[in-house]
Amino acid sequence: MMTRVAAIAGVVLLALAGLAEAKGAVSAACSYRKSFHRGGYDIHVVSRPVDGCGVQVVDIQVMKGKKPFARFKSDADMQVEQAWFTDLDGNGTPELVAVSRSQGSGSYGAVEVYYLDGNVLKRTSQPNLEDRSGYQGHDAFRLEGRQIVRTFPVYTATDSNAEPTGGSRTVRYEYRAGALGVVDSSQAEAPAPEAATMAPVARRSSEDGGRVIVVDRTGTADTASPPSAGSRKPQALPAAGGKPVVTAVTTGYNYIEIHAGGRVEKFRTLKLDKPARLAIDIPGGKNGMTAKTVAVDRHGIAKARVGVNQGFVRIVLDSAADAPLPGFTVVPSDNGLKVEF
Repeated sequence: MMTRVAAIAGVVLLALAGLAEAKGAVSAACSYRKSFHRGGYDIHVVSRPVDGCGVQVVDIQVMKGKKPFARFKSDADMQVEQAWFTDLDGNGTPELVAVSRSQGSGSYGAVEVYYLDGNVLKRTSQPNLEDRSGYQGHDAFRLEGRQIVRTFPVYTATDSNAEPTGGSRTVRYEYRAGALGVVDSSQAEAPAPEAATMAPVARRSSEDGGRVIVVDRTGTADTASPPSAGSRKPQALPAAGGKPVVTAVTTGYNYIEIHAGGRVEKFRTLKLDKPARLAIDIPGGKNGMTAKTVAVDRHGIAKARVGVNQGFVRIVLDSAADAPLPGFTVVPSDNGLKVEF
């Protein structure tokens, strides 16, 4: 038995959704397995899909003297990609750094730290971003000495998905006394585009909402015939029988409502543990929300998260303060879906 708390683990879980090629130990079946041996401990990190790549079982086992010593097992809506084993807090005891990113176009990264308290494997999570302006995922993580460094692109209000123009933000974390804390946050501006050196050739035109766009090989564009005041098309809601588009998550007296432009008859629900949460999947659905997280703080639910997976949109309701999920029923509503408590 250990006589003091040995901080072994910092687990950084990055699961990349929609990967065309597997990286490291990640296979085409979106699973992960890696083992380490150091300081008298064997640590095994396994992640395997249980209901498609969007739902995983993460199993971390610690062996001491080839005998089971501690274990942490939980389902997750993040997919494991990478693991490290290093001394994060400089106390001479190595930490396990294993890695996760959400499925979908946003590809949201997360950092969790697992550590031993006696023979119990515990965890702590990264603090929430204080400044979420322009954040839409696509995080990259790396280790620099004892720091975990997180970098992600910054989107402006007019940027389309995967085409950010707001530069990048870097957040540095350090692990101390069972917690991750931010030690620095900085932002870099996007580099100015280089001047075109080719003469415009092979020009072509196309109409776009009343404008005529002239494009050449240099990537520049000239606009002629600007649109009249009423020529811009409003954002369309899905027609009856069309694909649902999630536009809002609201709360009522005894319910949470997911607005999707009309009744949603086809959906599925998944109850997940550690932490307790409810995942609601809408096949063929899309995400029309700018914010990816909505504070709820009612009905035993802390927040709602919205993300796009391959073939469906997922809404996750996180239970407050690691409490069990309250009793609920999910039913279609005129606006989309209602979670009634």
